[in-house]
Amino acid sequence: MLSTVHAASGEMGGSMCYAMSMRKTAEELADLARDLGVEIESDLPPIEPRYRVGAKQRFVIFHKAGENSLATEIALWDLILPGTGHKPFLRANARSEGIMKTFPWSMFLRDQERNWRCIVPCDGFYEPEKKAQAKETVPWSYYERKDSGLFWFPGIWNETPGPDGTRVASYTIITTEANSVLRIHDRMPVMLDADAARRWLMDRNRRSSCCAPTHPS
Repeated sequence: MLSTVHAASGEMGGSMCYAMSMRKTAEELADLARDLGVEIESDLPPIEPRYRVGAKQRFVIFHKAGENSLATEIALWDLILPGTGHKPFLRANARSEGIMKTFPWSMFLRDQERNWRCIVPCDGFYEPEKKAQAKETVPWSYYERKDSGLFWFPGIWNETPGPDGTRVASYTIITTEANSVLRIHDRMPVMLDADAARRWLMDRNRRSSCCAPTHPS
């Protein structure tokens, strides 16, 4: 399922999955959304192809709106917890292991009043060529499907009041242990096809096998 292309940007700092791409057009994204087999209540927001979407930037997410329908949001990639405002550290990734029992993720996934699961469209992601705890600056590699097609990241989203009282949507994506395609880094985002993405959104009563490691095909 995955292939590797070295990122042309040379070197970047940081670790974990803090950068992805969405190089396709809004029309191609609309086709991907239709593959989910559920109604999209709102029009897709205008988006332009982007070779790099980084943590703390805003991007489109999909979340459950009705019994069999989805809505879209432009959301901040850095989950803001209720009552905390913007904090000095990232919540851009959530580990899948123990996610139903680990704070703060369990607070959202066990909420019986509202479904806080979301999915994020993507066509590739960047990972550093180092272990998660290493400090040095290293080259990053870019990973995409072998057919360069679109896929989904599962995530958790929230909405909180901003400093001016306006509503702010934010999200985190779920990661898992890396598969054999990743060269060095030991974590990667969970990758979902349309069927797994639909299960993640609609089946809120279980963690779902979609959070297992992604293996290349």
